[in-house]
Amino acid sequence: IQSVICITNTFNALPVSAAYHAFIRRPTGIIERITGIPSFRADVSGPIDQGDSWQLAMLIAHRLHHKNGFSQNDNYDLPFIWASGQVDINQTVSPIHHIREKLLASKPLFEEINSRGGQLHIALHPDNMADATDIIPNYAICHPLAQEVDINQLLSSMLLQHHQNESQNQIDHMESAEQSA
Repeated sequence: IQSVICITNTFNALPVSAAYHAFIRRPTGIIERITGIPSFRADVSGPIDQGDSWQLAMLIAHRLHHKNGFSQNDNYDLPFIWASGQVDINQTVSPIHHIREKLLASKPLFEEINSRGGQLHIALHPDNMADATDIIPNYAICHPLAQEVDINQLLSSMLLQHHQNESQNQIDHMESAEQSA
């Protein structure tokens, strides 16, 4: 079974699906090595026509999903991670081209997240971060990622925050149940 990237809830595989499959599947890819799962379907909100800048975001998403720290709904209690970068088989991140354009195109998304009280995290190679410092929103938490250890730190903080939110929701639910009893 081939891995594919589709626009959300459609049947049409995007042009980068072959590259995504190579990114997932052994012996070329890294995701099967991490998760043990040989194929995936990933839904994205808009087209990805070319390039490899999607790799860092997909690596983060797959690793979070594998650790049950990923949510696909619009829960603004959870952190939002915006990531762009190319990665190699060792999870070393490389800078990408056109980062300023990508960030500027995402400005409405960032503003929506912020207006709803969401926490925005931006993950980029340090060179890209330096190139775009002036256009990254001041409310964003920045994560310069160059190697696997940097990705691990980001994921650890996301998983910790995810579990803290789940624990707080359980406490709130228990308190609510006690008050109604």
